Amino acid sequence: MFSILTIAAALPFAVAGAVLLSPGAAYSADNFAVNLHAEGDEAFIDVKVTPDGGYITTGEVESYVQLVKFNKYGNLEWTKKFDGVKHSHTTYVDVNEDGYIFVSGYVSAGDPAPVKKSVWVAKLKACGTVVWEKLVTNDIISTRGLWPAATRDGGCIISSQYTCPGNSKDWTVFKLSANGALEWGKCYGTADYNMWSHVLETKNPDTGLVDGYLLANYDRYMSATGENDVVLIKIDLAGVIVWAKNYAPVPPEGLAVELDFLKDICRTSDGGYAIVGQSYSFKTQERRLAFLLKVDKDGDFSWARIFGSNIEAPAGHDFTYASVCEAENTDLILAGQNYNFNLVKNAWLLRFSPDGTLIDDRIYAGVTDDRFCNAAGTADNGGVAVGQSNSYGGGDEDAYIIKFDENLQIISGSGNPECEGIDPNSPCEAVEFVVGAANPHQIEMTGWFTMDWDSVIPLSWEYYYMCAENNDSDEDGIFDHLDNCALTPNPGQEDTDSDGYGNACDCDLDNNCVVGPSDFGLFKSTWFSVPGSSNWNPDADFDSNDVVGPSDFGIFKSRWFTNYPWY
Repeated sequence: MFSILTIAAALPFAVAGAVLLSPGAAYSADNFAVNLHAEGDEAFIDVKVTPDGGYITTGEVESYVQLVKFNKYGNLEWTKKFDGVKHSHTTYVDVNEDGYIFVSGYVSAGDPAPVKKSVWVAKLKACGTVVWEKLVTNDIISTRGLWPAATRDGGCIISSQYTCPGNSKDWTVFKLSANGALEWGKCYGTADYNMWSHVLETKNPDTGLVDGYLLANYDRYMSATGENDVVLIKIDLAGVIVWAKNYAPVPPEGLAVELDFLKDICRTSDGGYAIVGQSYSFKTQERRLAFLLKVDKDGDFSWARIFGSNIEAPAGHDFTYASVCEAENTDLILAGQNYNFNLVKNAWLLRFSPDGTLIDDRIYAGVTDDRFCNAAGTADNGGVAVGQSNSYGGGDEDAYIIKFDENLQIISGSGNPECEGIDPNSPCEAVEFVVGAANPHQIEMTGWFTMDWDSVIPLSWEYYYMCAENNDSDEDGIFDHLDNCALTPNPGQEDTDSDGYGNACDCDLDNNCVVGPSDFGLFKSTWFSVPGSSNWNPDADFDSNDVVGPSDFGIFKSRWFTNYPWY
């Protein structure tokens, strides 16, 4: 008979056979398309690839921030809703190399701080456990959190918009340490109203070391043209301006420089940046066209393209909710919404070469309005895109995620346009931008403080698979995209703690993302229990045979000192 001492003695030598996925490893990924429906209107606004090969998304459930984690097969692992934290369609997410997740939003007056609005920031472990939530605020200014960027030191930097003393609303960034402490904050802009900005951590391309941050958005008050232009500000690790530049398009003859809107920016492997936006400087029939702008590490112009589904199409916005990311082979993948194809707003993907050649584009044409809001490149040279769909799933505005291959298709050769998309043969033209010298001020913020906030509540989803590859890696009769233990046979799919992982592969009884001594204590306390016993814990019944016994110990032993995720 097994005794508790036998179990304790065996555990330190029980790492053989464990399923342990290390950050940075190369993963194969299944392609899929999923719609999620919850309480009303939902959307995914941003997505990042996590070190385990899965996907973390953020967006909206009604007016509040939510996070949803998918594994690499497309199966939903866990979800968090942050009650009282608002998104305003601009809530983004980032993840660091250790798998820690950062998300931002804002909290309105009296919830609980005595201010107009407070920036909210949360840090979570890879398995969804909240490490901390902070409100960063000042009692005399309004604020709105927008864009978090994970930093190499385990903390994050956040871009916001503040009313700085003596000025109108400025671009503002503040830096939080790994434990959520406020390190510094600075405002950048002019005496006039300035738009809030995206922020990225930057690296020296020669050394690979972090050397500062890049702010990016559109602004008219630092522009030489007097219209909205793309503006970039490079700052060092202490927030001191290194350089600032604005980018004014050169429109075709007969057209004036007009409003330009930056939508997204990403770092590129050559140390530079790719920027996507919309411009009224290139227009036909009062429709603004999309542009893709490439600059080098110093902000100098490299090339730019304008593109559309049909440049002579009726008036409208050809490419909105746009984003840009770099593919594994350094191509650029764009995601957004097409207004003019098929007279319906459609989700749209495009792929450009590093020199700006349009390689391919695909429209996923549903029966009504759909859109992509953001995309991220994946290790198989494809990508993942998220947004909102009215065509599929629950029938309302549902959150929408697809994983696609390097040809921008979900399942090639299926003959199903929902899974392959439609090629609209979009034109693409080279254009020029003039680089000017922006001259922002820099103001130290004072009177800031952070306060703790605890707002996580449960959230359940209905999810609908439009397209998925019907692989069954563990041959238990459950396809991988539906299987809560994709590599461990568990045809019953028991998940008694409802954490997204089935009992058969989940020995993390305390849900702290690692199987360790505290889990052993919980397992030991339920040894040889059965349903109805005072010490019964169904979570420890890994084989789901209604007794915690030797076979459960064998499963626990195989997972000893392994980290999330478990398959």
